[in-house]
Amino acid sequence: MKPPKFLRKKNHIAVIGLYRSGKTAFITSIINHMKNHSPSDLKLGNGDVQIRFDEEISPYKGMERFPYEEFRADNNGKWPLKTKTTSQYRCGFFVSNWKYSKGELGLVDIPGERLADLPMAKYSYSQWSDWLLEKAFRDQHYRSHAKEYLELIDKDDLLIDDILLAYRKLLAALYKSYRPIITPSTFLLQYDGLFNGKKIFRNDIEGCYSGITNDVR
Repeated sequence: MKPPKFLRKKNHIAVIGLYRSGKTAFITSIINHMKNHSPSDLKLGNGDVQIRFDEEISPYKGMERFPYEEFRADNNGKWPLKTKTTSQYRCGFFVSNWKYSKGELGLVDIPGERLADLPMAKYSYSQWSDWLLEKAFRDQHYRSHAKEYLELIDKDDLLIDDILLAYRKLLAALYKSYRPIITPSTFLLQYDGLFNGKKIFRNDIEGCYSGITNDVR
């Protein structure tokens, strides 16, 4: 008689939140529990349920692997290194009270600076622009910072460089006042790494892009 095949239970979780909210530290902790489960530290069921790590699985195509080992080594009383790109960790596991099932867990870590970019996924460029102007920059928590920019774009005979400079100044003002909607995230988190936030606080925005680069808008 052939042994029964395991039913695979797939769970895919994306962890999102503002920058420095603890997403990477949380994912690192969860992976550590999966690999070294201690029922006394992570109680499941009545405390007698055990997770057994089975294997690591490659991330989906196009995604980088979540560097668990690196973050785990740096997590001894220190804040993890800044997440610069979206990454994933996938693994298979067994649970002691599952008779014929095997679990598959996928964890996705999204940089907090990308959070405000999410509406881009469902809007066209013009719709995204309208969303920013109507839902964000006219909100009472943003209005005082956006006043100069909104007055500028209502004028005639505008130059694109003037608009971009005013928009970058607006994003810098929002960053310094800890407002979460700062988009596009290339202003803070560029393809070649994290822009130095200390420079933004000194109002040095020359290296901050409001597009992919200064030439691609």
